[in-house]
Amino acid sequence: MYSIRRISRCYTAAKSVAGLPQGHKRPFVSSFKATTALAGYQKPMRSISIGGIGKSKPLTLFSQVSHRQFSSSEENKDGFGIFGKNPEEEEDRKEAINKISLKLAQTKSSQEVLNIFQTDYIKAQKNQIYVEELILMLHFIVRHMGEVTGDTRLNILLNVMFAHFENVSYEYCATTISCLGFLVNLKGLGIELEMKKKVLNEILGRETPKELIPTIPTLVFSLSTFFHPHEIDGDVQKAVKDCVETYIIEGVEMMEPAHAATLLTAIVKTNSRGNPHDQEVVDTIMTQLERPKFFDDAHENELINILVPIVELGKPSEKLLDSIHECIMAKLDRIDGYNTCMLAQAYARIGSQNNKYFKDIAPHLLSVYRTQGNIFDSILYENQWLTIATFKEKGNDTISDLTNALMDVMDNQHDFSFSDLHGYEATNILVGVASLEVKNVNFIRNIVSVITHHLKSIPTSYLINTARTSFYCLQFTEFSIFYSQVHDELVSRRKNMSDEDKRDLKSIYKAHNEIPDSPFVK
Repeated sequence: MYSIRRISRCYTAAKSVAGLPQGHKRPFVSSFKATTALAGYQKPMRSISIGGIGKSKPLTLFSQVSHRQFSSSEENKDGFGIFGKNPEEEEDRKEAINKISLKLAQTKSSQEVLNIFQTDYIKAQKNQIYVEELILMLHFIVRHMGEVTGDTRLNILLNVMFAHFENVSYEYCATTISCLGFLVNLKGLGIELEMKKKVLNEILGRETPKELIPTIPTLVFSLSTFFHPHEIDGDVQKAVKDCVETYIIEGVEMMEPAHAATLLTAIVKTNSRGNPHDQEVVDTIMTQLERPKFFDDAHENELINILVPIVELGKPSEKLLDSIHECIMAKLDRIDGYNTCMLAQAYARIGSQNNKYFKDIAPHLLSVYRTQGNIFDSILYENQWLTIATFKEKGNDTISDLTNALMDVMDNQHDFSFSDLHGYEATNILVGVASLEVKNVNFIRNIVSVITHHLKSIPTSYLINTARTSFYCLQFTEFSIFYSQVHDELVSRRKNMSDEDKRDLKSIYKAHNEIPDSPFVK
């Protein structure tokens, strides 16, 4: 059996439903769905320099602001008159919100929303607005999913909104952070970490109203998307933990499958090996999942969005797995191709000893491979090879059929090809190829070609795996050079290797006995 050092994890995130506050009168659908990509390339963009959160003061608005950015230090210069929560102004606030809601409901694109902002607020020199008006515009910008991250008007809107975030009522917080998380993750919007932390502290400084306890899962998930993985630290984790604990104390008995999926996904996204979340918090949620009939009304995607994170967080009980799997099987024909692949990957993470679950879904997975090749990208394709390899079994016709169908994806897929694979992804596919003892020389040749093309840039940990799998390729005469190429590249990196890596390579090449004079063997 070939050792797998790293299995790339790509699972579907729970979908964040960022609704507008309850009781807000509006003639439009009150929520939008933002699906975050957990393992996606974020296109670079210059960070927006945004001032701190200061007290709201009446400001004078000039049209010139469309050409510049705002900071709170410019309060008495070019700016907006942002009004707070003076009770005497409450009726005016409601009227302003309803008015802009009606207007935004008629828009059909993000640009239309920004045009309203430019015409009715900037050029009109409107001298009294409420921060909720800006949030509603942000909501519709995201709802229309237009490309706006390079638009100066969006920068202005965000600068003003951030500068007066202290005036955002709690019920608008989840909507705001959800919108920002969407723009950060899927649109490449850059926001300085310092400003993100100020927004975080502003939210944490408030007590959650009892009637808004059910909105905590959305807020928690939104926070997990607002911060990039490398930005998540103890402060972000504490914020998530505090929110989850509040929900557990006040509202966990009202938890529905959608809430569970959202909370668990947020916990996974904000987890770190050095500072994981308290297991007690996770266990409390897990206990609620075992309530009788908890999954009876769950949507099929909610089931998968619960299964994936609980597997990631630790081995769930067999009782819980059986309960989820039973509901999944009852709705399997309604699960789309992508989520079927996610389901297979989740079962692979549980381990091959529980292949009873995988065997049940294998026929449906095979159908996906054969008929829905358009769902694949490089990450999903790589992970499916490692998934199938987890359940390898000699003489198993289903595994053989799945392997062949996975190879056929490349022949039948026009939008995705070998050239789209990164070098490290190809090394993981070769792990699957070797483990499953694939004999298709043409397929192996294409994978080897990708690896050799990227050989210099492939991380050492992946290349050590390739030292193992390249030995499998030696049974095919044409790949003897490939074996030597991998060895020579590793030798060139030997001086900078850790002692553990050197020991691994000594064991590998000594067992192979193909290069007796290898520096790793001596």
